[in-house]
Amino acid sequence: MQNTWQNTWKQNTEADTDQWNLEIADRIYCHITQYAGTASYCWQAVRSDFRLLGIAVGRDAAISQAEEIIALPIDEFNRRVTIELIDKFREIERDILRLSPSTDLLPGYHAGYTAGIADIRRRIAAAIDLGDEGHNVEIRG
Repeated sequence: MQNTWQNTWKQNTEADTDQWNLEIADRIYCHITQYAGTASYCWQAVRSDFRLLGIAVGRDAAISQAEEIIALPIDEFNRRVTIELIDKFREIERDILRLSPSTDLLPGYHAGYTAGIADIRRRIAAAIDLGDEGHNVEIRG
């Protein structure tokens, strides 16, 4: 991908490894840094307080990947960040529950989940028309 911004990548000559930055606007930038002793680079595309990152082999590949991600429409960038945040959130929730199973983490979330299950049960019963016939149907969630 060709850099379409006015600014260019600038090397950080004080870094211990090969490191480059592309400042696009206030709090919008790309950064790559080489892992010492390897051909691998960590690339980052940053918008405000959020970033997407990954690993690429070679400086050019890392630059290309960072530029491709920063060039995404803001809605797509935000969608990808949201997916990563949800994954992290679920991992943290799992860890907390492993350490303290009785912790009531998000009462509102769990109440909504329970209400959702109840609604699904009502809809299934209505769809198969058993709700009005007096049959006892148990659907487990």
